Amino acid sequence: MRRLRQTCWAMVIAVSVSIPLCSLGRFAFAAEGQPSPVRVTRIAAEEPGHGLSTAEVFIAVGTMWLAAATTLLWIATHKLHAGAEKASATTATQVAQQIQAAVASNEALRAVADATKNNAVLMSELMSKQFRSYMVADFGRGFYQDKYFSFGAEAVIRNRGLTPAHNVSFWLSAKVMKGDAIDLAMPVGTTVAKNDATIAPTQEYVIRRSVDHRFSDDEVNEILEGVKQKLFLYGEILYEDIYGKSHITKFCHTFFFTKAIDKDGKDIGYNYHPLLHPTHNTAS
Repeated sequence: MRRLRQTCWAMVIAVSVSIPLCSLGRFAFAAEGQPSPVRVTRIAAEEPGHGLSTAEVFIAVGTMWLAAATTLLWIATHKLHAGAEKASATTATQVAQQIQAAVASNEALRAVADATKNNAVLMSELMSKQFRSYMVADFGRGFYQDKYFSFGAEAVIRNRGLTPAHNVSFWLSAKVMKGDAIDLAMPVGTTVAKNDATIAPTQEYVIRRSVDHRFSDDEVNEILEGVKQKLFLYGEILYEDIYGKSHITKFCHTFFFTKAIDKDGKDIGYNYHPLLHPTHNTAS
């Protein structure tokens, strides 16, 4: 744009200078009472001693100015052409750079979109884990064998999650087993207590089982001590969370008993002491 303005100014200067000079030449001829410039040129050519008049000088100078302005105009036009080519090349380079930047920006936006999508999936999984229901089996009471009761125990089912647990079902077994013969599989003939019960957060439900037979006095003492053989209460809790996913909580509690004495030193029976067994205590 700058070179274009320079070219226009050169043309204006050339025309502005040459036209007045040529006009002055014509006026000079008229003032001197001379014939036309064509006639004067012819006379000058035919008469060697004839000198240049004032009109001829103005015409010559105007012609020189016009030639100089034409030269400047050519130079400016050439520079304008070269500048246009350079500007075109620069523009092409800038366009290519802009295209590359746009491609890089598009790839970056795609990466951001993928990260956002992955984050949404991850957050959904985290939220479902954080807000789902978690059913556990806490310790309940233990019962020793006497003339009224058999060995048995309770478990307290609790929902420690933040949302209700649906279709809460379970199976439960109570056995007296020795340390080298522990079998925590679901006993043959045991059925799952299936129902559509819903347990809300912090709500609890007590389940209980007793051993299906009685023991001799010597065996009772061993079971109370919990060394050679002990009382086991184990089972599984099956339920669904609010997202429709099924879960299983496995549990196994053992019990031993110690003498209970009142403040007067009187024997009042036995106190129970529950423990977690090393296995069969998992949750999904």
